[in-house]
Amino acid sequence: MKRCFFLFAFLLSAIITYSQSNLKMSVNPDSIKVGEWANLKWELSVPAGAKVIQTPNFPDSMPSGVEVIERKEVLKTTGNGKDIYNQQLIVSAYDSGFFTIPSIEAKIFDGTDSVNLFYDSLFLYCTTVPVDTSAVAKDVKDIIDVKEEASYKWLWYVLGAVLLAAIGLGVYFYIRKKRKKVSEEEDLVRINPTEYTLERLQKMLESRKWYSVLPKDFYTELVEILRKYLIHAHEIKAEEMLSSELLDAISRNNFSENSISLLKGILSISDMAKFAKYKPEIGQHEKSVVDAISFVKETQPVEKNIEKHEMD
Repeated sequence: MKRCFFLFAFLLSAIITYSQSNLKMSVNPDSIKVGEWANLKWELSVPAGAKVIQTPNFPDSMPSGVEVIERKEVLKTTGNGKDIYNQQLIVSAYDSGFFTIPSIEAKIFDGTDSVNLFYDSLFLYCTTVPVDTSAVAKDVKDIIDVKEEASYKWLWYVLGAVLLAAIGLGVYFYIRKKRKKVSEEEDLVRINPTEYTLERLQKMLESRKWYSVLPKDFYTELVEILRKYLIHAHEIKAEEMLSSELLDAISRNNFSENSISLLKGILSISDMAKFAKYKPEIGQHEKSVVDAISFVKETQPVEKNIEKHEMD
């Protein structure tokens, strides 16, 4: 008796699950021309929570000749106590006639047993493009000569070349002028380094340049003037010497203690302005230039006048 009861309950559960599940398929449109596309869609509806073991699946090329052009992902939605699965495919055929879209199958599990769902096959009708065979065939037309329109692309290349040439000449003359100016300046330093240096320092003093530039830039220029003076007036290689090395060099050249003290004060303030962002006190810029002038005057080379006496 119990066995019959369980068998009845099982059959009743399967019938309820089957009645609440549904599988369907559609193709739209169902009539196309050769090469046109149609939308194929299947939809599976099952009780919420039921496990789907197998969903419908189509091969890329169906036995009847229908081709799957594109297949989208299987989507799932839930509502009203049901889970709904669906998928859209784009299909086509490349011959005329009726084409069969095969039946589909899905399998679900309701918690006690698996249930198979089926949907019958569909037909897709494909027609050829109508051709009027009674019309007179037209000859292939002769090749027509097309007159080429005037192109001015070459003009852009010419303008570009002229522009590049102008820029090149401008850069060339700028560098040449700058080199010439530097060369003339170097000649003046070599010919009379003392006079040239004093003239530069006097201009700095008169223009009061420290009001228009940063302390670092001001002292960089001031020390550079003194370096050139030492190079050309005393043949000291001061281009890349540190402040301490420069002071050692002038000490070895028998400069006076006062001259060494003047240069040391200028170099000390210069290093602080360049490396420690030191801001000199009011009047310090002017004093540094005055000290530089005094240093040059005290250390200028002594010109020896050699008199030539004529022999009787």
